[in-house]
Amino acid sequence: MMWTVIKQSISADSLAKITILGDDFLPTLLQYADPDQIPTNLGGTAPAMPPGGPYYNPGEAQGKRIEKWDTATVPRSGTFEIPVQIKERAFIVWEFQTEDLDVGFGVFYQPEGGEKEENLPSKRYDADKEIIRDLIEAKRPGTYILTWDNTYSWTKRKFLNYRYKVLEANNK
Repeated sequence: MMWTVIKQSISADSLAKITILGDDFLPTLLQYADPDQIPTNLGGTAPAMPPGGPYYNPGEAQGKRIEKWDTATVPRSGTFEIPVQIKERAFIVWEFQTEDLDVGFGVFYQPEGGEKEENLPSKRYDADKEIIRDLIEAKRPGTYILTWDNTYSWTKRKFLNYRYKVLEANNK
């Protein structure tokens, strides 16, 4: 609907140069660029750009250098999950940021052979405006599932940059 209104103010010559693509954009994109020029988060083989562009390091604002970020796409109306196996008491620490728009995040726990249960309730974060950092104490052995939630968005997928670490706890 929005495009119907906008295109009325664009000249026919300019309209001829515009192609609007849906989720199946990669074949068209490959007509104009080689896979090594397209970031992995868009389906190519080039490294994905971090949030803020190729020269932005989110850790610099806090006076430290963050060495490596992993990337993922949280699909529209979907989730992205990372299962973390814990054998004994530990801390799970994470950081994440989206390239644009908010994203939900929560942590679930599943004992071996048991039902999945909520450990850290999911809530929406403005992760495009700041780096989200937090941790939980994993007190029981089992699988802790870091879950990014985009089920509330029917139209927008989220490009995610994240990292996590498991820290051993002093079990005394």
